[in-house]
Amino acid sequence: MAEDKTSDAGKVAVGAGLGAVAVLLATQRAKAQPGTDNEALLNLLAAIEETSQDILQKNADILAAVLEGLENIGKLLEQLPGGGVEKKSEVILFSRTVPAATGVRIFERPQFSARVTEVVIHWPLGCNGLVDVAVNRGSERVLPRYNYISLNNVTLAYKFGEGQDVDSGVDLWVDIANADAVWAHTITVTITLEER
Repeated sequence: MAEDKTSDAGKVAVGAGLGAVAVLLATQRAKAQPGTDNEALLNLLAAIEETSQDILQKNADILAAVLEGLENIGKLLEQLPGGGVEKKSEVILFSRTVPAATGVRIFERPQFSARVTEVVIHWPLGCNGLVDVAVNRGSERVLPRYNYISLNNVTLAYKFGEGQDVDSGVDLWVDIANADAVWAHTITVTITLEER
């Protein structure tokens, strides 16, 4: 036998409709006299009750099918990338004052397998193209693809679509080289990650 998947609200509505028709018929039968027009009316009402029950049952079946369909759609949505589940995100800050004529590498390990979605690098006024920056994951370069970026008084924001995945256990790291022989410079890099 098929499982009854009609919602409780649907069952109550169907039961109330059938109950009202049954009460109406019972009241009319009590008043009816055999062989009168009332008996014909009762037969008609009995036929209407039977038809109403069929219609209400079909509506209940349709309601059950719709509810089951909605439940299946919900399950399918959960299977889509990011379906119904909020993904974790993380912003990792790399900021360092790099003394004159030196370099530094700053390492951070994401807390989960992720995708790099954005890198923002800030060079303050006075860098004059003398401070090189590169962003890496594991042994691969993220930004720029080759060499380094050296700017002055600029904040560069680069958004990524696909392809910058970072597995858990793999470091993200920023390589900063200050070629200024006189001044130290503070470089700030933020990397935004989204769980994959």
